[in-house]
Amino acid sequence: MSEIQKTPTGIIAWFAKNPVAANLLMIVIFMVGGMSAYNMQRTIQPEIETNIIRITMAYPGAAPEEVERGIVLKIEESIKNIESLKRVDSTSDESMGSLTLEIYDDFDVLAVLDEVKSAVDSISSFPGEAEKAVITRLQVRTHAINLNLYGNLDEGAMKAL
Repeated sequence: MSEIQKTPTGIIAWFAKNPVAANLLMIVIFMVGGMSAYNMQRTIQPEIETNIIRITMAYPGAAPEEVERGIVLKIEESIKNIESLKRVDSTSDESMGSLTLEIYDDFDVLAVLDEVKSAVDSISSFPGEAEKAVITRLQVRTHAINLNLYGNLDEGAMKAL
């Protein structure tokens, strides 16, 4: 019986026969990777954009029902015609009312923020004891690293360490 020897074909066989081409390809891959790493955006604290607006308003000494009637329902009524709002969640706690507004991705959040501020500022029937509404864009803050130290040292020595 005679064995038929078949010569390998394909890209790996071609590179095995042409080591210079394989080395050139490797150098090109390293150069492109190096240029990509050099141009890559690096940051310690990345900016994360959100499309959420938060409205908080203090009403000292008020029960949750009073907060809902005196603050939350009035704000909801004033912003209901803003078409860029995807979802509105509200919470009435003791002495505090808060609303979370989610904006559709297609809209500019800063423009919607101005529109919401105008709508809330136009409300003149808030209770007299209620404080001014705080309207902000929700910002995500993350830590790059957390470090915990433990030992038989005083606080000054731990900070120095």
